[in-house]
Amino acid sequence: ITQDSKHALKTARNQIMTGARLIVLGFFPVFYSMLHDLASNTLGPLFSHDVEKVDKQDDRTAARPYS
Repeated sequence: ITQDSKHALKTARNQIMTGARLIVLGFFPVFYSMLHDLASNTLGPLFSHDVEKVDKQDDRTAARPYS
């Protein structure tokens, strides 16, 4: 149970980063390596600071992997 949508996005994003949990979008699991590949691609929707040295309290950064 989450308090609000921003909190849910932060929690879900942080769980991907720790590797302790598995996130599934549709029928597909999301792994840290997938986010890292998206951030390293110049046309990708993520930036390197969204994956490496993450500010865990930033609302916009937490929403980016799910947009």
